[in-house]
This record gives sequence, C-alpha cells and structure tokens, in this order.
Amino acid sequence: MYTFRGQIFENEDAFKNYLDAVKPADITDADKQELLAIFKATADPLVWNLLAQLFAVLNADELVPAIIAKIKDPQTFGRNGALVAALSDLDCSAYFLFFVEVICTMTIAAQWGAMDIIFTYEHQITEDERAAALQILYSKQEEKLLKIPDFEPQYIADCISLLEGTEDDEYESLM
Repeated sequence: MYTFRGQIFENEDAFKNYLDAVKPADITDADKQELLAIFKATADPLVWNLLAQLFAVLNADELVPAIIAKIKDPQTFGRNGALVAALSDLDCSAYFLFFVEVICTMTIAAQWGAMDIIFTYEHQITEDERAAALQILYSKQEEKLLKIPDFEPQYIADCISLLEGTEDDEYESLM
C-alpha cells in the first residue's frame, strides 16, 4: 500500500498508473520528499525503478545518495540495473569510485549502467581518484568473481583500459 498526496493506493499498479498521469513539472519539493520516503521504504522493484526514473527526469541530483543507498541494499542485488541507469541522467561526479565498485561486484545490467557513467566522468576525475579506481580494478581482476551470477568480467578489463588511456573501441560492444 502506498500513500501519496493524501491518496491511498492499494497496490503498485494503481500507484504506477497514478504517477504515469502526473506531469513532472507538477511535482513539488514536498512531493519529492513524499516520493523519496516511498522509494526508501519499498521492497517492490517496479516502484523503486519507476521512482528512480522519475527522480532522473526531475533532475533531482540531491537524491543521488538515496538512489546509491538503494543500489547498495542487498535486497536489490540482481534487480538494480535500472537504478544505476537512472543515475546516468544525474550528477554523479562525486561518486566515481562507487561506480568502479559496481563494475567489480554487481550483475551485468548494473555494470552496463556503471560503465556508461564511468565513461562520462573519467576525464573529470583527479589523478588520486584514477589511481584509487585502478587499484580497486586490479585487485578485483585478480579475484575469482565467477561466484557472482550474471557477471561480466570483461567490464573490469574495459574499465582498466579506459582509465589507463589504452582503451579501444572493443568495450563499446558491451554497451
């Protein structure tokens, strides 16, 4: 059950249908806070993905930490690719190393979104951030990551190449 703007929605479909009819321009700051509370509390992937996409449309950069927290929630593992993708439309420059971790620890849908974000920001990071990212990637490349279902190890190699400046067009085939 969801409550938004004083209305009670018995299920996620009713809530989704209502949100689909709302114009993003009509979403107030109070609405954003109400939706953020729903986003944080819900265990329903349909609802959390819908809200993350809405936050991206609203250019709600201030909600990036909440979306990242949801991505890190073990409950979302394997179902968080759309959350990562939603972040590509928001300012995530301060969270570059988080996306490197996504490349190393999450499933292919999340990796794909993270690679897109890394590609966007890799020219803006400091040399210290680049060194830290490469250290993470090198260490994870050595580990046996086959225990992660639906994991694409090639993203680690592609990310290393990108950050070392030795990338070629092959990693684009993964995107």
